[in-house]
Amino acid sequence: MKQRFFDKKALVATALAIFSGAGLRAAEPTGEALYGLYCAACHGPDGKGAAGAPFPPLAGSEWVRGDARRMISVILHGLEEPVLVRAKTYNLQMPPQGSVLSDEQIASIASHVRSSWGNRDGAVKPELVAEVRAENATRESLWTAPELLMKHPLPPLPRHRWGVSNLTVTVYEGEWEEMPDFSQLTSVSEEKEEGPISLSQAGGRKENFAVVWEGTMESPGDHDSNFFVSSVGGLRLIYNGQEVFHLKGQGQHYRHTSARAKAVKGTNSFRLEYFQKGPRGGLALHRSGGSMGLHPLTDTDRDADAKDFPDIFLFPENGRSTLYRNTIEGVSPRAIGVGLEGGINYGFSASTLALELLWQGKFINAGQHWTVRGTGATPPAGEQVVSLGRGLGIGPLPRPSGQKWPRAFPLDWQVLFLGYDLDEQNRPAFRYRAGELLIVDQPLPGEGESPSLQRKLTITVPPTGAGDWALRLVSGQELQAREDGFLVNGALTISASAPGALQQRGSDLYLSLAGLTAGEHSLAMTYTWIQP
Repeated sequence: MKQRFFDKKALVATALAIFSGAGLRAAEPTGEALYGLYCAACHGPDGKGAAGAPFPPLAGSEWVRGDARRMISVILHGLEEPVLVRAKTYNLQMPPQGSVLSDEQIASIASHVRSSWGNRDGAVKPELVAEVRAENATRESLWTAPELLMKHPLPPLPRHRWGVSNLTVTVYEGEWEEMPDFSQLTSVSEEKEEGPISLSQAGGRKENFAVVWEGTMESPGDHDSNFFVSSVGGLRLIYNGQEVFHLKGQGQHYRHTSARAKAVKGTNSFRLEYFQKGPRGGLALHRSGGSMGLHPLTDTDRDADAKDFPDIFLFPENGRSTLYRNTIEGVSPRAIGVGLEGGINYGFSASTLALELLWQGKFINAGQHWTVRGTGATPPAGEQVVSLGRGLGIGPLPRPSGQKWPRAFPLDWQVLFLGYDLDEQNRPAFRYRAGELLIVDQPLPGEGESPSLQRKLTITVPPTGAGDWALRLVSGQELQAREDGFLVNGALTISASAPGALQQRGSDLYLSLAGLTAGEHSLAMTYTWIQP
């Protein structure tokens, strides 16, 4: 990892030149150096806020994104009274710097901040700083957040393609200990919004209020939707008419929960109820499921009080795949995540002996589990996430009448995971037994033009034959038969080297092994993404 070291003597010389008013043109300190002199003491050299002090972060701050006039105004004239940054309130005073810093220096600092620590906004020109300085030349007081945001509103997080739509936002005033009965209340306002969900839609209210959001969420297929929530106030979600979770009462800090609900393909209705007693508030809500990656439903991307974990992204290196053995969102216990070369990734469960999750691009961020082992499930870091469902991956082929497999392997099935071997490219070949069948199961990168994964099976069949054994390839997902196989959740096709072996049973898809005779057999399945 590249580390940066500052020359202390050079910084001191630069500081003396700045404060003496001499040598500014000649020295031309960088935005990084100027930030270190003027800003790092409070905001931290890494933009995360000084360690052990209650200063707001600039890394990932919504105050940095969008219109640069907002940030320039704060540097020029300072900021006082409470300000909300990444869902956390800071009640401090930032002194004005306009009389100390030139237009060029402010532009340089702002450009550095807006392009560092994960921030991705454009550079700031000195001409824009001069324009903002002239517009507020007679200003003598510090800005307050409400006043400044009236001129330069914060940019909301962009509405995700699977985010909320058709929002109706109804606001109430009052003081409650628990979630009120809204049917007995009179609202103070009702507005139509585009989304995402935001506490700013409460009309600027900061305490003793309630909001009800009603709208729709789109889903790519019939699947489970997973909801992850952090909230200070009381919060209840009703999804397709069913209560999903209820955080009761008013908290003093963020409380966290997660829950699962059934989604249908297309439009799903929801109602989100929130109340806040007193000044402490905050809300962050995310969803995942099916082929959807984890995405925000609110304009708060994350809970600012939550533990910060360093990013430790794992990826294939030097033509060798990488493995991740920990809890993965969307994969049953004993998950084995594999990042193959070419940006093809999958999750396999040693508990269910099933390939349960596929995705493209980045593999996984191991920071959470490698920092505090065992807390929560890590979502895939990439995109085009396709869930194949959870559940047992091998068993007797169910009859078309609707027979269901149990949730765990019965003892009389004699199913056992035998481990895995790694080839020269560090790609695992999973070994397991079902009755007297021995199976070697190795997913590999596909060979076609479209992104794909090829799953190669080597099956050793006893003299008595394969019986009615079958591999379950998909569990509880939307399936559509095609000439070349089956379409899963409208996002991925599955084809087999023996097409007639693919058998659909409702929302499950199986690969029947019934026709295999004694000896060793090679089968292959190809999982191909549908290009958006």
